[in-house]
Amino acid sequence: MKELAAYLLCVLGGNKEPSVDDIVRVIKAPAGGFTAEEEEAMAREAAVVVTKLHGRSLEEILAAGLPKIEALATHVGTSPASNASETAPEVESKVEEEEEEIEMPGLFDDGDDMW
Repeated sequence: MKELAAYLLCVLGGNKEPSVDDIVRVIKAPAGGFTAEEEEAMAREAAVVVTKLHGRSLEEILAAGLPKIEALATHVGTSPASNASETAPEVESKVEEEEEEIEMPGLFDDGDDMW
């Protein structure tokens, strides 16, 4: 996912055909400190992104991905986790917290209780 985001950032930045190195540089820029294995994995994933998106405009990429995002959004409310939380019985807390009332003068308190 971060490789796709880096690809899109490159395109938005004016690089019409980002390379694997471009994508890896974008990912490494804010974080740094990646191991050689992590960099190799990033390069592999970036190569997949470059291969799949080569020659496609940003508009085509976004148009192709929009239905997937919309489908994801419609399933958010029906996930098993959200259903479970909706049907779980409410458990009352037996520990009641007491609120301690502290009198603090107002910012412009001149002793006038008009308000």
